[in-house]
Amino acid sequence: MPNPSSFSRQIGSDRVDGMRESVIREMTREAHRHDAINLSQGIPDEDETPPSVKQAAKAAIDTSSQYTITWGLPELRETIAERYEEWKGVSYDPETEVTVTTGTSEAVVSSLLALCDPGDGVIYFEPTYESYIPAVQFAGGRPIPLDITDGLEVDPDALREAAKDASILILNHPHNPTGKVFTPRELELVADVAAAEDLIVVTDEIYEHIVYTDEYRSPVEIDGLAGRTVVCTGMSKTYSVTGWRVGFALAPEPLSAELRKVHDYTSICAPTPFQKAGVEALSLPEDYYANLS
Repeated sequence: MPNPSSFSRQIGSDRVDGMRESVIREMTREAHRHDAINLSQGIPDEDETPPSVKQAAKAAIDTSSQYTITWGLPELRETIAERYEEWKGVSYDPETEVTVTTGTSEAVVSSLLALCDPGDGVIYFEPTYESYIPAVQFAGGRPIPLDITDGLEVDPDALREAAKDASILILNHPHNPTGKVFTPRELELVADVAAAEDLIVVTDEIYEHIVYTDEYRSPVEIDGLAGRTVVCTGMSKTYSVTGWRVGFALAPEPLSAELRKVHDYTSICAPTPFQKAGVEALSLPEDYYANLS
């Protein structure tokens, strides 16, 4: 092993100061070490990946080993746009408003890096998925956590007050780690507050098909939200392919154009064979999604 050099200056940058390894990763290692059930990481059962989707990925490896267009395979972006118009009733241009990312986490981080200026307030609800905290720090944002532990309900007055000093709101829906589904009334509150304070909303909807309530609505289905929202989601949970790292970011063109600047110079493109398989995954019949709930 090389001997560590003696530096006369601070090595780590301010953007990583005080940051530690993910607790999820740490607890996963502990679970493996003790042969324990791992409840820290959202890994679906391995045998639940649809066979046709796995076969599409295997076939694609033989023919698709090079880069795709940075924004994603055109046929995948077209399929994403088609399905989301069917599911949410919102029309996205696959050429300018749909970006395929290296997982949903990259979509969230790219959005914050592109849309958050240093010192901007970023609202998120606690308890929170841990990656939002470093994502805000990477972007130089100022975290504004709102605790909903008591009753898992959004306090309208607290949200309105926090929004006065914020530029972005992160909405994890369905919520990790609690499983909370924000009610239509709460989403309407978010829409009203976002419009009043000119907030950008960044959603993480990776669990969107794994819900147990008829009240579930995507935020973009609420009047006024689609035009100021970046939807971050992907294949991981719905199709049981967490290791494939294929995410989606859907947003109006002005927001998409900005997040693409970060995506272009970081991950370049998501894995090509798994993008190919994504077309097959998004073409599964509707009863596949019904059986997830």
